[in-house]
Order: sequence, then C-alpha cells, then structure tokens
Amino acid sequence: ESKRKLCELLQQLVTYVNLVSDGKLSLLHSSGFPVLTRKCKGQVPDTPSAPFLCDGRTSGEVAFGFKPVGRDMFYDYRFATAVDSCGLPQWGEISYKTNSFKAYYGGFTPGQYIYFQVRARNKHGQSHWTAPLLFMVG
Repeated sequence: ESKRKLCELLQQLVTYVNLVSDGKLSLLHSSGFPVLTRKCKGQVPDTPSAPFLCDGRTSGEVAFGFKPVGRDMFYDYRFATAVDSCGLPQWGEISYKTNSFKAYYGGFTPGQYIYFQVRARNKHGQSHWTAPLLFMVG
C-alpha cells in the first residue's frame, strides 16, 4: 500500500517539476530527478558516465552503477580479476542489465583488486566501454 502511494506522489511531483521547468534544462537538472536525453533514432548510444564501485551488502560483494545515457538501452558490464603480462585487465564474461540503478555482484575475495567497465547498447550498436575502474573488494 505504501509503495503504491509513494509512486503516486512521485508521479505528481514529476508532473509538477515538468510543468514548472517548462523545458528549461537548468531547472530540470536542479530538481534532483535524473534527466534522460530524448530517444536518438538511428544512432549508436553515448558511453555511460560516472561508473562507480563500492562495497556490497556482504563480504566479497560489490555494488556498481553508472549514469544512464537515455531510454530503451541495454547496458553491458564486465569485471576482471587478473591482468596480463602487459598489465591489461583480463575481462570475464559480459553480463547485461536494463537500467542504471545500483546492482550487486558477488563471488570476489575480500582484499582482491578488480576492474569494472560498462557500455550502452541499443538496436543500432554499442558505445565504447568506459575507462576501466579499479577497486579493492571489502
């Protein structure tokens, strides 16, 4: 019940912010709500920005996320737990998600260094990977 009421109130707040801002991006950005770009028909998506890693809910787990690039996207992400002789990450399996909300990934050893990358994908192609992000698992 409370979730439904919260959802209704947030919808009303979003409607109010949209009416008051009247399309002015500076006002929309100052609202605190995420501002997504319009659909870019026929274009490869931009690279996601602001990727982050932090300790997860349990030992050996990390939380990750990033800033979205638009609507109707898939986001590929991958982790590396080792580097090659040149110091480049040896990437593991590519996984995907459909939103940029915080997610969790486990199975790491506490104290282990890992790398993380994400890219956006739509039916027209995929963006470049973000720069590798290095993190020590807690």
